Amino acid sequence: PNSSIGSWSNLQGWWKLDGPDSLWDAQTSDWIINNNAANVTSALDFDGNNVITIPENVSLQPTSAITISGWYKFGIQSAAWHYMFLHPDTAGKPPYAMYFGGSTAHLIFYVTTDGTGSPQLVTSPSTSISAVVYNQEWHNVVGVYDGAKVRIYVDGTQISTGTACTGNLVYVPGNDFYLGATTAVPNPTYATTTEMSNVVIWNSALSDANIETLHSTGPSTTLGAHPDSGNIVSWWKLDNTTTGIEDSSTNTNDGTNNGTTQVTSYVSPLSGVSDAMTQANLVPATLARSSSDSNYSFLFDGVSDWI
Repeated sequence: PNSSIGSWSNLQGWWKLDGPDSLWDAQTSDWIINNNAANVTSALDFDGNNVITIPENVSLQPTSAITISGWYKFGIQSAAWHYMFLHPDTAGKPPYAMYFGGSTAHLIFYVTTDGTGSPQLVTSPSTSISAVVYNQEWHNVVGVYDGAKVRIYVDGTQISTGTACTGNLVYVPGNDFYLGATTAVPNPTYATTTEMSNVVIWNSALSDANIETLHSTGPSTTLGAHPDSGNIVSWWKLDNTTTGIEDSSTNTNDGTNNGTTQVTSYVSPLSGVSDAMTQANLVPATLARSSSDSNYSFLFDGVSDWI
């Protein structure tokens, strides 16, 4: 078997099924099977005490429409609220934000608009995520406001049909944008416990077809490869801490990292999770391999083991 992608073209999925490229999750007692063909192989880990701060900029303040997409591997379920992102204000009605958790373990995107004549906070339909995303897999979550409805999508599929909402997003000057919490250090509030990758903001409402493409193709590696790339206002790859929190769009909305760490993680909708398999299923391989390969493989018992 090959040990690297090499000259393969149009490769979408490659599962080595060996030790180094699979991860035993002691919390769920499952194997996490990485897709070695993933475009992105690292992410940032938020441990519940971290936040990324992006200074205020008018480009982060779309008015009539907005789409925000991110890739998340959610952490331990709890009754606390965990914010993936928030553009704050001073009156308790942020122009846009997304969080998960709470006593009902829901995932919600919300906006504040002037459609009723005064600022009104409107939430998307919510979805219980306890069975959907607390599974140590990567998920693409997208929030959309199109001037008529507030919508949320999980892995390319819209939850319900949206919540009616009109008007422009309302901003209060003097507020930065946060990834992973609702306030800055030293005490970030509602801080998330998740791995995070490739957060993108558009000043337009992506179509259902474009949102499905976001999920099915995985994170893009170039700006032009994104759907509706001309309306992207910021794109944070979140793939390393060495070069800092760089905005890969044309607006240079670079951020400041406050405690997140870089982790090796294959960000892909095609990574897998085992079922009814234990650590004993990883066995020495009998297949001849190159010296750079792992000498392990997975044993399937023909009864209940599957990925």
